[in-house]
Amino acid sequence: MFGATVTFTVLAICTAVSGFFTWERNKGVSLLLGGATVILSSIALILAFVGAVVGFFKILPILLLLAGCYILYRRLSSAG
Repeated sequence: MFGATVTFTVLAICTAVSGFFTWERNKGVSLLLGGATVILSSIALILAFVGAVVGFFKILPILLLLAGCYILYRRLSSAG
């Protein structure tokens, strides 16, 4: 997931730079590259968000285990 995010980000940067420097010679190509930049950066943003959600769900079982241990400790220590 991270590799795809970096790839789409680099592609978006390349198309943005190309579109910027093409404006004087060919405005149509520059606008086309601008549209490609928007699409590529949107994909990169979505992949980064999905990657963050996946990362959270990888950590969630550990957090739930720690919370369960804490609750058991509190209940068992106050029962005696």
